[in-house]
Amino acid sequence: MHRTIVQLVVSAFSISVLATNNASTNDSRQLVFTSLSGPVRDLVVYGPQPAYPPAALEQHIGGRGIYKLDLDNGIPYDVRIVRSTGHKILDDAAVETLRTWRFRPHRSEWVTIPIEFRLTSSSPIVPHPKGAKAAAVYAPKPEYPFEARSKHWVGHGLIMLDVDTESGQVTAAHMEKSTGHQILDDAALNAFRRWHFQPGKCAPRVKIPINFTMSGATY
Repeated sequence: MHRTIVQLVVSAFSISVLATNNASTNDSRQLVFTSLSGPVRDLVVYGPQPAYPPAALEQHIGGRGIYKLDLDNGIPYDVRIVRSTGHKILDDAAVETLRTWRFRPHRSEWVTIPIEFRLTSSSPIVPHPKGAKAAAVYAPKPEYPFEARSKHWVGHGLIMLDVDTESGQVTAAHMEKSTGHQILDDAALNAFRRWHFQPGKCAPRVKIPINFTMSGATY
Protein backbone atom coordinates (compact mmCIF):
# COMPACT_ATOMS: atom_id res chain seq x y z
CA MET A 1 0.00 0.00 0.00
CA HIS A 2 1.43 3.36 -1.03
CA ARG A 3 1.65 6.20 1.44
CA THR A 4 2.39 9.82 0.88
CA ILE A 5 5.67 11.35 1.99
CA VAL A 6 3.80 13.40 4.57
CA GLN A 7 2.38 10.28 6.19
CA LEU A 8 5.80 8.69 6.24
CA VAL A 9 7.53 11.44 8.17
CA VAL A 10 4.79 12.51 10.58
CA SER A 11 6.13 12.36 14.16
CA ALA A 12 9.47 11.17 12.78
CA PHE A 13 13.01 12.42 12.96
CA SER A 14 13.38 12.80 9.19
CA ILE A 15 16.26 13.36 6.82
CA SER A 16 16.34 14.10 3.09
CA VAL A 17 19.17 13.62 0.61
CA LEU A 18 19.24 15.44 -2.73
CA ALA A 19 21.04 14.25 -5.85
CA THR A 20 21.36 16.03 -9.17
CA ASN A 21 21.73 14.57 -12.65
CA ASN A 22 24.75 15.81 -14.60
CA ALA A 23 22.61 16.12 -17.70
CA SER A 24 19.76 17.94 -16.02
CA THR A 25 19.07 20.44 -13.26
CA ASN A 26 16.01 18.51 -12.04
CA ASP A 27 16.22 17.18 -8.49
CA SER A 28 15.48 13.64 -7.41
CA ARG A 29 14.65 13.18 -3.74
CA GLN A 30 15.63 10.16 -1.73
CA LEU A 31 14.43 9.70 1.82
CA VAL A 32 16.59 8.32 4.57
CA PHE A 33 14.70 8.59 7.81
CA THR A 34 14.47 7.29 11.32
CA SER A 35 11.29 7.05 13.36
CA LEU A 36 12.57 7.80 16.83
CA SER A 37 10.39 7.61 19.91
CA GLY A 38 10.29 10.67 22.16
CA PRO A 39 12.72 9.38 24.82
CA VAL A 40 15.33 8.30 22.27
CA ARG A 41 14.93 11.44 20.18
CA ASP A 42 15.53 13.56 23.28
CA LEU A 43 18.85 11.76 23.88
CA VAL A 44 20.30 12.63 20.46
CA VAL A 45 22.59 15.66 20.44
CA TYR A 46 24.21 14.95 17.06
CA GLY A 47 22.64 12.71 14.41
CA PRO A 48 23.95 13.22 10.85
CA GLN A 49 22.18 11.56 7.95
CA PRO A 50 23.57 8.48 6.24
CA ALA A 51 24.65 9.03 2.65
CA TYR A 52 22.53 7.07 0.16
CA PRO A 53 25.18 4.96 -1.65
CA PRO A 54 25.30 5.79 -5.39
CA ALA A 55 25.45 2.07 -6.28
CA ALA A 56 22.23 1.52 -4.33
CA LEU A 57 20.55 4.36 -6.22
CA GLU A 58 21.59 2.87 -9.55
CA GLN A 59 20.17 -0.53 -8.61
CA HIS A 60 16.97 0.90 -7.08
CA ILE A 61 17.91 -0.67 -3.74
CA GLY A 62 16.09 0.31 -0.57
CA GLY A 63 15.22 -1.19 2.79
CA ARG A 64 14.59 -0.66 6.48
CA GLY A 65 17.03 -1.77 9.16
CA ILE A 66 17.28 -1.57 12.94
CA TYR A 67 20.61 -0.98 14.67
CA LYS A 68 21.67 -1.23 18.31
CA LEU A 69 24.23 1.27 19.60
CA ASP A 70 26.13 0.47 22.82
CA LEU A 71 27.07 3.75 24.46
CA ASP A 72 29.87 4.88 26.72
CA ASN A 73 29.28 8.39 28.05
CA GLY A 74 26.99 9.11 25.11
CA ILE A 75 29.47 7.90 22.47
CA PRO A 76 28.78 4.69 20.47
CA TYR A 77 31.55 2.14 20.94
CA ASP A 78 29.72 -0.64 19.13
CA VAL A 79 26.99 -0.60 16.45
CA ARG A 80 25.25 -3.89 15.67
CA ILE A 81 22.64 -4.83 13.10
CA VAL A 82 19.48 -6.03 14.83
CA ARG A 83 17.55 -6.29 11.60
CA SER A 84 19.24 -5.88 8.22
CA THR A 85 17.87 -3.78 5.36
CA GLY A 86 18.57 -6.84 3.26
CA HIS A 87 21.47 -5.12 1.53
CA LYS A 88 25.01 -4.93 2.90
CA ILE A 89 25.71 -1.66 1.09
CA LEU A 90 22.84 0.05 2.94
CA ASP A 91 23.69 -1.51 6.30
CA ASP A 92 27.31 -0.38 5.91
CA ALA A 93 26.19 3.19 5.15
CA ALA A 94 23.91 3.21 8.20
CA VAL A 95 26.48 1.70 10.58
CA GLU A 96 29.27 4.03 9.42
CA THR A 97 27.13 7.10 10.12
CA LEU A 98 25.63 5.83 13.38
CA ARG A 99 29.15 5.45 14.77
CA THR A 100 29.44 9.25 14.54
CA TRP A 101 26.19 9.95 16.43
CA ARG A 102 26.40 11.51 19.87
CA PHE A 103 23.94 11.24 22.76
CA ARG A 104 23.46 12.94 26.10
CA PRO A 105 26.04 11.39 28.47
CA HIS A 106 25.08 9.18 31.41
CA ARG A 107 21.49 8.82 30.21
CA SER A 108 21.47 5.40 28.55
CA GLU A 109 23.80 2.45 28.02
CA TRP A 110 22.29 1.55 24.64
CA VAL A 111 19.68 2.62 22.11
CA THR A 112 18.11 1.06 19.03
CA ILE A 113 17.72 3.20 15.90
CA PRO A 114 15.55 2.28 12.88
CA ILE A 115 16.68 3.69 9.53
CA GLU A 116 14.88 3.36 6.22
CA PHE A 117 16.36 3.99 2.80
CA ARG A 118 13.48 4.69 0.41
CA LEU A 119 13.12 6.22 -3.03
CA THR A 120 10.01 8.25 -3.80
CA SER A 121 7.98 6.63 -6.56
CA SER A 122 7.33 10.00 -8.23
CA SER A 123 11.02 10.81 -8.80
CA PRO A 124 13.56 9.21 -11.16
CA ILE A 125 16.75 7.60 -9.90
CA VAL A 126 19.66 9.99 -10.33
CA PRO A 127 23.11 8.56 -9.49
CA HIS A 128 24.86 11.93 -9.30
CA PRO A 129 28.03 11.36 -7.24
CA LYS A 130 29.45 8.66 -9.51
CA GLY A 131 28.67 10.74 -12.60
CA ALA A 132 30.30 13.82 -11.13
CA LYS A 133 33.50 11.92 -10.39
CA ALA A 134 33.52 10.43 -13.88
CA ALA A 135 33.28 13.92 -15.43
CA ALA A 136 35.98 15.36 -13.14
CA VAL A 137 39.53 15.51 -14.50
CA TYR A 138 40.97 17.03 -11.32
CA ALA A 139 39.26 16.22 -8.02
CA PRO A 140 41.36 16.91 -4.90
CA LYS A 141 39.95 15.37 -1.75
CA PRO A 142 39.07 17.69 1.16
CA GLU A 143 41.55 17.58 4.01
CA TYR A 144 40.32 16.72 7.49
CA PRO A 145 41.46 19.73 9.58
CA PHE A 146 43.65 18.79 12.54
CA GLU A 147 41.60 20.95 14.89
CA ALA A 148 38.38 19.19 13.85
CA ARG A 149 39.95 15.75 14.20
CA SER A 150 41.35 16.54 17.64
CA LYS A 151 37.90 17.62 18.79
CA HIS A 152 36.17 14.64 17.13
CA TRP A 153 34.06 16.92 14.95
CA VAL A 154 32.23 15.08 12.18
CA GLY A 155 29.35 15.96 9.88
CA HIS A 156 27.56 15.48 6.59
CA GLY A 157 26.90 18.35 4.18
CA LEU A 158 25.85 19.12 0.63
CA ILE A 159 27.84 21.35 -1.71
CA MET A 160 26.60 23.17 -4.80
CA LEU A 161 29.12 23.89 -7.54
CA ASP A 162 28.64 26.34 -10.40
CA VAL A 163 30.64 25.15 -13.39
CA ASP A 164 31.68 26.85 -16.63
CA THR A 165 30.71 24.06 -19.02
CA GLU A 166 33.04 25.31 -21.79
CA SER A 167 36.19 25.28 -19.67
CA GLY A 168 35.13 22.78 -17.00
CA GLN A 169 36.28 25.14 -14.23
CA VAL A 170 34.32 25.66 -11.03
CA THR A 171 33.28 29.30 -10.87
CA ALA A 172 31.58 29.23 -7.47
CA ALA A 173 30.86 26.88 -4.57
CA HIS A 174 28.63 27.13 -1.54
CA MET A 175 27.24 24.88 1.18
CA GLU A 176 23.63 24.03 0.41
CA LYS A 177 23.63 22.08 3.67
CA SER A 178 26.26 22.74 6.32
CA THR A 179 28.18 19.95 8.03
CA GLY A 180 27.43 21.76 11.27
CA HIS A 181 31.00 22.98 11.68
CA GLN A 182 32.43 26.00 9.87
CA ILE A 183 35.93 24.52 9.83
CA LEU A 184 34.65 21.42 7.98
CA ASP A 185 32.58 23.53 5.58
CA ASP A 186 35.66 25.63 4.75
CA ALA A 187 37.81 22.54 4.18
CA ALA A 188 35.22 21.11 1.78
CA LEU A 189 34.74 24.36 -0.13
CA ASN A 190 38.49 24.94 -0.47
CA ALA A 191 38.88 21.53 -2.12
CA PHE A 192 35.83 21.60 -4.39
CA ARG A 193 36.58 25.12 -5.69
CA ARG A 194 39.74 23.60 -7.22
CA TRP A 195 37.87 20.85 -9.10
CA HIS A 196 37.97 20.74 -12.91
CA PHE A 197 35.54 18.87 -15.15
CA GLN A 198 35.77 17.69 -18.73
CA PRO A 199 34.84 20.66 -20.94
CA GLY A 200 31.48 20.16 -22.59
CA LYS A 201 30.74 17.04 -20.53
CA CYS A 202 29.50 18.47 -17.26
CA ALA A 203 26.39 20.20 -15.97
CA PRO A 204 26.38 23.92 -15.16
CA ARG A 205 25.37 23.12 -11.58
CA VAL A 206 26.57 20.08 -9.66
CA LYS A 207 25.59 18.90 -6.18
CA ILE A 208 28.02 16.76 -4.20
CA PRO A 209 27.41 15.29 -0.73
CA ILE A 210 30.39 15.40 1.62
CA ASN A 211 30.81 13.30 4.75
CA PHE A 212 33.48 13.90 7.39
CA THR A 213 34.04 10.99 9.79
CA MET A 214 36.97 10.21 12.06
CA SER A 215 38.46 8.15 9.22
CA GLY A 216 38.50 11.17 6.88
CA ALA A 217 36.40 12.84 4.19
CA THR A 218 34.30 10.92 1.67
CA TYR A 219 31.98 12.05 -1.11
